[in-house]
Amino acid sequence: MEFLKYCTVKLSFANNNRQGTGFFVAPGFILTCAHVVKDLDNLPIQIRWQQEQNFAEARVESLVYKFDLALLKFNPPKDKNLPCVYLGEEDLMDRDGLHTFGYPDRDYNDGCPAKFFYEGIIGGELPLIKFQSGQIISGMSGSALVNERTKKVCGVIKSTRDNWIDLGGDAIPTSVILSQFPELRELNQQFHQQDQRWIENMEGTGQTESKGEPSESQDGFIYDAYISYVDKEPDAAWVWETLVPKLEDTGLKIAISGDVDSPGVARVENAEIGIKQSKRTVLVLSATYLADSMDNFENILGQTLGIEEGSYRLLPLKISEIDRKLLPIRLSMLTTLNLIHPRRAEREFTRLITALKSPLPKR
Repeated sequence: MEFLKYCTVKLSFANNNRQGTGFFVAPGFILTCAHVVKDLDNLPIQIRWQQEQNFAEARVESLVYKFDLALLKFNPPKDKNLPCVYLGEEDLMDRDGLHTFGYPDRDYNDGCPAKFFYEGIIGGELPLIKFQSGQIISGMSGSALVNERTKKVCGVIKSTRDNWIDLGGDAIPTSVILSQFPELRELNQQFHQQDQRWIENMEGTGQTESKGEPSESQDGFIYDAYISYVDKEPDAAWVWETLVPKLEDTGLKIAISGDVDSPGVARVENAEIGIKQSKRTVLVLSATYLADSMDNFENILGQTLGIEEGSYRLLPLKISEIDRKLLPIRLSMLTTLNLIHPRRAEREFTRLITALKSPLPKR
């Protein structure tokens, strides 16, 4: 996703100390949010591109406050062969990886990237893409949001859930952008028919676009790990916001119960399918987990498969203090990674990732 920053600009204004982010969407046009460029009184907008602080000036071509969108127009310097993002319809899937690059108003003078995971669409008159597990800082509004699976821009960053914590935010979908600025569809397509830089630079980045069923790895498994956890707080939040992103960021293929569910099929059968398709079963141990009968079924199944194959399938990790009397002997005999203490957690995460990328240990 490195190429994205070459399509991104910093926007600043002579009449106030605000700043924001925009991106080249067609030759001579920059897209951003309406709230970024409001109250300018027709004053020019200063554009920074890469290290060129006074790269060019832009003016507002069109504002749509209802959908918080702004299209800016500028005269590209004749000696610059500027790139453009590739606009695509959303085509979003659960847990798609999303990327952006923007110019925050603190900490990162030269801009910074961020990565998130797609959660869903917020309903309403203005549908919004909701994403999590990454930080949006004030000043990054107007940044392009790229789907790492499709390699295309699926939206423009609108707001953050928290300016200081990595809780994610929301974005205006590309479908809304194209409905308000229909001329961009043809301009953007024409550009990429003649200029292949976006396609060439994005090729091979992120996850491979999935077509049909997931493919098997060389060792015969579809997933590196099946996460067995209790779908209750605080366990669920930790799994989705911490564990899964950390593992997927390293390229590991992760399955969770909902990922492999087939409509009309018993939950226990879906769990069996997911565990069989995964090289290891990671147990997220807590007192709540140990009291859950479904989770007990999952770890028994994983351990049984391992016994039949002569391998160790289970990989337990502890996220809260538990009474060892409640831990079955068959689990207590296994080495458990301790993720309770913050200082120790990073080292344990490294051990976890190494184990998941290694061949199955044999008995």
